[in-house]
Amino acid sequence: MDAKQLILLGPPGAGVERHAIALAKQWQVPAISMQSLIRKAVVQETALGEAIRTSRESSQSIPDDLLLKLIKKRFEQPDVMLSGWVLEGFPASLSQAEALDKLLLSFGLPVAQAAYIKASTGILINRISQEQGTGESISVLRDRITSYKEQILPVMEYYQQKEAKGEAAPSRLTVVNGSQSAAEIENALAQLEHEETGAARFIN
Repeated sequence: MDAKQLILLGPPGAGVERHAIALAKQWQVPAISMQSLIRKAVVQETALGEAIRTSRESSQSIPDDLLLKLIKKRFEQPDVMLSGWVLEGFPASLSQAEALDKLLLSFGLPVAQAAYIKASTGILINRISQEQGTGESISVLRDRITSYKEQILPVMEYYQQKEAKGEAAPSRLTVVNGSQSAAEIENALAQLEHEETGAARFIN
């Protein structure tokens, strides 16, 4: 990776937020969490925060344009522009992935690489039950995980695409084995800085 820019994806139970923070610390770049940006905007009661709060209360679905404004405001900060970033919680749809690429290019930044932490539903359910203790039933947890995997598939396919404007293009997606220990996952992610871009990779 030429620039330390990484989009970190993964289903509930994969520890995406924790791994994003750990990787950002190791790379010495900011960790950017979409949920944190949303919470901060709402608490600060800015115009953007109020618009987000209103949309959450009415439909529980925040429009892409508001989310992009949050990302844009964060990316305009010097620490991001100068150092790079690790982003989690966004994109969650194909339209968001495409919009993020356009935003990066508008800043004169290269489009980012993405990594997906992959693990079986059974392992993910066990981790949520043991580590987070949500009290949710197995069926509810299974539905949450299945829903995420179905929702994120177009995003993964987008980052895997092999052609751009009729020319062969390298895959921008790395799949990391999420069945490993947290330390092993963090080590695999840290290696991405030194990986050659190419076909979609699976890192054990």
